[in-house]
Amino acid sequence: MLGIVAFASLITALALNSQAIGYIRSRLAYRINTYDSIDTSISIVNLVQTNYQCCGEYSWLDWATIALGASTSTGTGSGGTSITSKDTSD
Repeated sequence: MLGIVAFASLITALALNSQAIGYIRSRLAYRINTYDSIDTSISIVNLVQTNYQCCGEYSWLDWATIALGASTSTGTGSGGTSITSKDTSD
């Protein structure tokens, strides 16, 4: 009987852990996507990055999927990579 309870506890713990990881990832993705529009997102993302030494939801490439302000094209670098700069003409 004790083995069944321990096994059920293990299954429950694994399910809760999976849900917690999904929730944290979704909240971090939200904060990254709102980094330039919500002040609290800036402080939260900066705090997470400082304390956990991480760059994004999965990697630093997560930042490439969001727009951190309007950009204007300034040409093409080697390999066809577009080089952009932040538009400060507001």
